[in-house]
Amino acid sequence: MEIFLFSLVSHLFLFVLYWVFPVESVFLPNLPALETNPSFHVFDQIVSSVCTKSTRKGHLANGSNNIILNPTFEDELSNWSGKGCSILLHESMEDGKILPLYGKFFASATNRTRSWNGIEQEITGRVQPKLAYEVTAIVRIYGGNVADANIQATLWVQSQDINEQYIKIAISQATDKGWVQLQGKFLLNGSPLKVIVFLEGPPPGTDILINRLVVKHAEKAPPPLRPFMKNEAFGVNIIENSNLDDGINGWFPLGNCSLNMEFGSPIELPPMARNSLGMQERLSGRYILVTNRADTWMGPAQMISGKLKLYLTYQVSAWVKIGPGSTSPQIVNVAISTDGNWVNGGQVEFNNESWHQIGGSFRIDKQPSNVMVYIQGPAAGVDLMVAGLYIFPVDRRARFKLLKKQTDKIRKRDLILKFSSSKANNVSGAFVKVEQIQNSFPFGSCITRSSIDNEDLVRFLVKNFNWVVFGNELKWSWTEPQQGNFNYKDADELLNFCKNNNLEVRGHCIFWEVEYAIQPWVQGLNKSDLTTAVQNRLTDLVTRYKGKFRHYDVDNEMLHGSFYKDRLGKDIQATMFRTSHQLDPSATLFVNDYHIEDGSDVRSSPEEYISQILDLQRQGAPIGGIGLQGHIDSPVGPIVSSALDKLGTLGLPIWFTELDVSSANEFIRADDLEVMLREAFAHPAVEGIILWGFWELYMSRENAHLVNAEGKINAAGKRYLALKKEWLSRARGYIDVQGEFRFRGFYGTYNIEINSPTTKINRTFVVDKGESPLAINIDLYLKRFEWLVGLIRSRAFLRLNFQSTPSEVSANSGNQVGLSPKSGGNYAVIKNRTEHWQGLEQDITSKISPGSTYSVSACVGVSGPLSGSTDVMATLKLLNHGSGASYMFIGKTSVSKGKWEMVEGTFSLPTMPNQVIFYLEGPPPGVELLIDSVVIRCSSSSKSEKSTSIGCSAVGDEVIINPQFEDGLSNWSGRGCQVVLHDSMADGKIVPETGKVFASASERTQNWNGIQQEITGRVQRKLAYNVTAVVRIFGNNVTTATIQATLWVHTPDRGERYIGIGKVQATDKNWVQLQGKFLLNGSPSRVIIYLEGPPPGTDILVNALSVKHAEKIPPLPPPIIENPDYGVNIVTNSQLSDGTNGWFPLGNCNLSAASGSPKILPPMARDSLGVHEPLSGHYILVKNRTQTWMGPAQMITDKLKLFLTYQVSAWVRIGSGASGPQNVNVALGVDNQWVNGGQAEIKDGRWHEIGGSFRIEKQPSKVMVYVQGPAAGVDLMVAGLQIFPVDRVARFKHLVRQTDKTRKRDVILQFSGSESSSLFGTSVTVMQTQNSFPIGSCINRTNIENEDFVDFFVKNFNWAVFENELKWYWTEPQRGNFNYKDADDMLALCQNNKIETRGHCIFWEVQSTVQQWIQALNKNDLMKAVQNRLTGLLTRYKGKFRHYDVNNEMLHGSFYQDRLGKDIRTYMFKTANQLDPSATLFVNDYHVEDGRDTRSYPEKYIEQILDLQQQGAPVGGIGIQGHIDNPVGPIVCSALDKLGVLGLPIWFTELDVSSLSEHIRGEDLEVMLREAFAHPAVEGVILWGFWELFMSRDNAHLVDAEGEINEAGKRFLALKHEWLSHAHGRIDIQGQFEFRGFHGTYVVEVETESNKVSRTFVVDKGDSPLVVSIDL
Repeated sequence: MEIFLFSLVSHLFLFVLYWVFPVESVFLPNLPALETNPSFHVFDQIVSSVCTKSTRKGHLANGSNNIILNPTFEDELSNWSGKGCSILLHESMEDGKILPLYGKFFASATNRTRSWNGIEQEITGRVQPKLAYEVTAIVRIYGGNVADANIQATLWVQSQDINEQYIKIAISQATDKGWVQLQGKFLLNGSPLKVIVFLEGPPPGTDILINRLVVKHAEKAPPPLRPFMKNEAFGVNIIENSNLDDGINGWFPLGNCSLNMEFGSPIELPPMARNSLGMQERLSGRYILVTNRADTWMGPAQMISGKLKLYLTYQVSAWVKIGPGSTSPQIVNVAISTDGNWVNGGQVEFNNESWHQIGGSFRIDKQPSNVMVYIQGPAAGVDLMVAGLYIFPVDRRARFKLLKKQTDKIRKRDLILKFSSSKANNVSGAFVKVEQIQNSFPFGSCITRSSIDNEDLVRFLVKNFNWVVFGNELKWSWTEPQQGNFNYKDADELLNFCKNNNLEVRGHCIFWEVEYAIQPWVQGLNKSDLTTAVQNRLTDLVTRYKGKFRHYDVDNEMLHGSFYKDRLGKDIQATMFRTSHQLDPSATLFVNDYHIEDGSDVRSSPEEYISQILDLQRQGAPIGGIGLQGHIDSPVGPIVSSALDKLGTLGLPIWFTELDVSSANEFIRADDLEVMLREAFAHPAVEGIILWGFWELYMSRENAHLVNAEGKINAAGKRYLALKKEWLSRARGYIDVQGEFRFRGFYGTYNIEINSPTTKINRTFVVDKGESPLAINIDLYLKRFEWLVGLIRSRAFLRLNFQSTPSEVSANSGNQVGLSPKSGGNYAVIKNRTEHWQGLEQDITSKISPGSTYSVSACVGVSGPLSGSTDVMATLKLLNHGSGASYMFIGKTSVSKGKWEMVEGTFSLPTMPNQVIFYLEGPPPGVELLIDSVVIRCSSSSKSEKSTSIGCSAVGDEVIINPQFEDGLSNWSGRGCQVVLHDSMADGKIVPETGKVFASASERTQNWNGIQQEITGRVQRKLAYNVTAVVRIFGNNVTTATIQATLWVHTPDRGERYIGIGKVQATDKNWVQLQGKFLLNGSPSRVIIYLEGPPPGTDILVNALSVKHAEKIPPLPPPIIENPDYGVNIVTNSQLSDGTNGWFPLGNCNLSAASGSPKILPPMARDSLGVHEPLSGHYILVKNRTQTWMGPAQMITDKLKLFLTYQVSAWVRIGSGASGPQNVNVALGVDNQWVNGGQAEIKDGRWHEIGGSFRIEKQPSKVMVYVQGPAAGVDLMVAGLQIFPVDRVARFKHLVRQTDKTRKRDVILQFSGSESSSLFGTSVTVMQTQNSFPIGSCINRTNIENEDFVDFFVKNFNWAVFENELKWYWTEPQRGNFNYKDADDMLALCQNNKIETRGHCIFWEVQSTVQQWIQALNKNDLMKAVQNRLTGLLTRYKGKFRHYDVNNEMLHGSFYQDRLGKDIRTYMFKTANQLDPSATLFVNDYHVEDGRDTRSYPEKYIEQILDLQQQGAPVGGIGIQGHIDNPVGPIVCSALDKLGVLGLPIWFTELDVSSLSEHIRGEDLEVMLREAFAHPAVEGVILWGFWELFMSRDNAHLVDAEGEINEAGKRFLALKHEWLSHAHGRIDIQGQFEFRGFHGTYVVEVETESNKVSRTFVVDKGDSPLVVSIDL
């Protein structure tokens, strides 16, 4: 307990110190004291000090080499004097209470009136330049009622030119209670005229007492050994019971708070930990709830003393959350108490009730006795929640491998050296040696005026750095220490030094916002005078040095100070930037701050920095760069990289401006430095690194140097030099036969040496940044070379105006093109082709029938300007009145000149369009297409081997009697209206399309009125039927309306159902074809088919209606995709390296190229592409937009390949002037049809990611990509648009590994029994019978009458949801008319088959889904109806539905909220929970996971959920419907990651994918199932059906209407099988059998000599291995 209290008190003291004393006061203590001597001494050299309490046994340096005369006052006060005060000698003071610690005497500096007054001794001539000296003093204070104060040892130096300089040596916290030891070090560079050492510091009136002072040459300490570490256990969490599998065992409360375990935290690791650990088991979802917190430091704690290893860098990671009750943002901190000293493990600040990530790091360099980790921070009374605390050692070497790959991508370029010579035969084979002289990346260092007097330091600086920054000499406190007293001499000399040595310079800093860094005279000014002083400072400095500093830190550390802002207003900071830019437009203006990159300071998190920068930019501040100071301890790569990624989205260059790392062990320091340098150099947003010094005693931090005081390079320095060498490229080889030499090298300057038998030549060249390979011409004999910026690129231009005549066709016998006809006769030659789609076509409408399968075989060739081969394709063009053209791909082949090739394929049309045109197309414009023969045969009309000619008849008997009204209206009747027969109408303007007559349904008074025919007995159950009708409308001034074919079914139990078959948009101008399909599951007593739909008063005209048994259509073959080029961007000039060439404005807007966009790939693209080249930082600026659709566009027709899934990625930003949130959309015009490539909603001036996808499944004529969206008048900016095909198989490999971590568990079967002694070697077979992961399907009432459907459903799913039968409009279609029978029947089926059920849905927020009687209610009646709905449904089914979707699609509708107020949604959740506490209550919505809908992107969903929770809604789960097209894994995963932070289970509740190709559909389904199954936050997947004709989307089924499993279904079953574990082996000597398997139910069979024993067991979720005891 005493140890604990001591640790606590120590921690609190250090915690107060941490917050009271700003960071840079520790890092940069070279500032004037608040009260100075008349010369205002400014400390040019910075030396850290160590303050320790001395005892008589304490070590004191041997004084034998002491340059101090009379160091212990044995010779009284000889050689000593007072500095502005009196000095006295003492044997004792205070009646003997104060005695000397050493010797007999001590001295006092008394009568002090200034803080710089003290005791001094001149040491001129006794100190030598460029030697390091150690200073040790025994001191204390006395008097003035001061209990403690700083005493400082200072060196006063007068140079030969009579200038004076003050060098701070050391500082110590002295007391009036006992002697303390002050220690420090100094070094002189030049040969000064005079040198005095003195003690100063305490406030006036307080005496300085000194017992001894020693100054001697510092002994060279032997270099420390590299720490020896074994069994590092990288990535292994040292926290006991982190996942709370054992409750809160291992944890204890710090203080009188209470700890409890709860459920509902995130299941996935925080992102920064995930980036370090890679694939990892998921978290448990359990968390520690801390209540009754009476103080901020109270929280959960754990002792970790014996688990830490010295010198290892530990990463800290946790999820934290706070409860309600806080009135302001709260800080939560993971702290480590090391023998009572507080160590910061990471902090986060937040003001909402969502889960937040803490990421930090620490290292222990000295063996501690006690180490405790604890979590603290929010205000007293605020509950704290902590989940998944991880503390693990990081594997830096593994990270370095990744960074090297990234560095190669972003800092290098491909080069082609092209050699030429007047003696060309001598070039090939010559030996080439390439050496890089200088890497162009900026590596710099801090220097000071005194440091450049040291020629050794200068030599190292000039050789190893190309940039510098001045430590103090440009700061206002240095250039104007007293008002009007200017000192620019030091800066001028430094600037001249840099110019002479070709060193670029940063200007640090114009202002410094932290108050303690500001001279007293500035602090004393009133507002008006301060404004004038600021203006003068800007004018004086920036005008004086115009064009000489490349950068300026305008107002340093604005996140940590607010001196100028507090006194002059918020606008002053933006004014400083604007004025600086006006005075020197050539300088890049930076913000600059510290602790941005390490997670240790909530004041300067990346988010706070971004917010500040955006705020300044909105005020017009021309910010040109982001400075990260980089004063960091124990850095962890993923934490640093995370900050860089966030800041990189601003599109501004990032520089590390003051980088230093500190460790007493120089090898650990070297490791830390390597981490920072590699992370910075590998990140595309980082454009420079400045070290905050490198030479000992010229750095602000102790143990941060690379070179010791006397010039020896230590391990950290050697590491720095090794990295510099690594980042210089070298190449050796021979010039090839083309006269070229190729290599890949870093940007920078190179020397090349060419050796041949006759000569040796040297040349120099420079490699600049660029995306394309750089070609350099080198003339070996003329001794000159020239640059070629990039390789020669061929450009293709697309025509926008299409010709009406496609091409010219002629007959040829073969003489003109060198090919003989393969068929023996002539062949066709298509000439003058200007488009790829131009070819030979024929109308085959009259020759084919729907439902039949046709085979195509065409013999084709090419001629003309073609090198290599090209594709020729067979295509169908399908035309329907009123709906335009669509295209069907049949087949293709690759053709080269001089050869005939065959194009082969099949097609089938389920319904007949108005016109069918067959054509051949494909070769590039200008290439002639040759056609020898074309044969199209019907292949499905007969089982005989002999094919029939085109135009075979359709298979199946007609169900409809008198389908074309040849027998008048026989068998037809009106459904609530009249039917009339016509041969024409409207004075002959309306005539039948086929046959002689048509019928009309007239005098219609309801939408459902129409024409009908009973087909009872003529249709069979479980058979699919095709329905085709030729229809139009007439009358009532209606020009267009929907006509629907519907089946009315009367069941034997006198129930009735309506089955929608198909619908079409009919017009009063032309006949259109309506098509559909239906299937009957049961055996109805009566069946009627009818047409309905148009508004009352409008006639339905019917020319023909056909119902036939649907013929089985063979599936399309799997697409063959040649050279998919995964990951290759198809957008031309995406990086704008060639200006805006390749782009054109859509509409009358203006396009221009600008710079300042992010260089990092958007995250979702990065997840797909992996290590990749950076973006260029260029963007398209779109101005003068007068319509929302105006923006940049590009034609991409010839670059797309059918059936490939393309990912879309871009950075977008909008200009000022928007009145609210703006949508920006990447769109594709595919034959003038709009395709959504992704959307983003933008509310601010930052860059936003757009991520989406698309796929083309029919050959288009033209495809245009364009970016559109913000309101007219708002500028649009687009950067780095990428469209690339995704490699799904590569992604699947990753997901398989992740699935193994997430969904499996280690299992140990422990066998026992009467024969246990003889079990060794016995055969064991383990088979999983059921995976416990919920995979379900939507069903409806009619489905369960089909025994084939039920059999597949029960066999392959363990969960169900009802499609409509629980919805309010189904259970109460009219007020008070209830129908729960269907839901009851379906629930009974599920219960009988042990299938769990979801309740979908209690309410539906979208108005179009709400019954008319509800829409008509007033507010009071509607509220009563809502209450009745809740009570009626949840009371009836209490405990029967595991989930409820409480209010469906709240992101897309607001019917109830608009009428009953915002609180109604929370009321629904609360009431549902009260009525059925056992049910988990879900939100449920669509387009959350695909980037296509700005109404429902993840951030908006999260916002809605948090809002509901803050109102008390017991939201228990997140439903993602999952109606998705062409899914891309990283886009889906990104949404899941974001939602997973809420700690709620995620379910895909209505998953379906749609594609004409069963193979593509199966692939899409696999993407979604694998992403869901591999993600730890997903706890279930429900398909929105699986059986054809019983799904809401066409081409989404896994099983066809008559029960045949298609390719998508087979893919689903294969995954189900893959996710069952099986193992076989033998029992080991311990009687055990071990395996790793999926969660679920297993059967184990053990075959002994006497019998075979079978047992069943279950593997539940868990982190530790599961031991299963099996008694045989």
